Amino acid sequence: MENKFCIIGNSHIDQFNNNKLNILYGYGASICGLYNINSTLKLKDNILNYQNLNPEKKMVFFLGQSDIEFIYYYKSIKNNNKLDINIFIDNLISNYIKFIVDYIKNPIVLGINPTTIKNNEHIFNVNFREQTSNNPSGSYLNINYEDVKYFYDTFEVRFNNNLLFNNKLKCECKKNNIIYVDLNDEIIDTNTMTVKEIYQPKHDDHHLVKNINLYNILISKIKNFIL
Repeated sequence: MENKFCIIGNSHIDQFNNNKLNILYGYGASICGLYNINSTLKLKDNILNYQNLNPEKKMVFFLGQSDIEFIYYYKSIKNNNKLDINIFIDNLISNYIKFIVDYIKNPIVLGINPTTIKNNEHIFNVNFREQTSNNPSGSYLNINYEDVKYFYDTFEVRFNNNLLFNNKLKCECKKNNIIYVDLNDEIIDTNTMTVKEIYQPKHDDHHLVKNINLYNILISKIKNFIL
């Protein structure tokens, strides 16, 4: 089955716990990066090159988590202006859909996960303390969490932002005849509106706990489109 498709995404792909997957992986890969001509990941070029070499494969896009959970707050803080989440999401999805419609022959879009992040300072640390392409030194010494914590939302708001992204994305995929699936019915505990304990990390982390069951659920949702 793994030879029928390729997943495009970032470190969240690891949640499927299957080293046989065909993947196009980039640390922190995002929707924003698809049209960034200065992108160090060269995500667009890598996707198009892979598609040219493997025209028979379905391309499963698993992007958006980094945009909603990190880039949204990063841009708000760097611009000293809290962005409107609805406008941010609408612009993201518009670019995402345009890229897929313009360039991809056999797409499937996988919605993002519900957030696992309970501690806002974790978001701050990933954006401003970890070494990334946006932050090559690994530290913006002139930005401290206490000075910018008012930019961050409650867990409930952030959880709903991920759901909002998926709902809007699903609608736009339907309008453009693009296959959309997500795993929320498997991941979310609807009694608490949090991630099920089996997938919730025990420490501060933005990734689900690896579990082959997530791969099996994904296959059950896309198998009719890739066979």
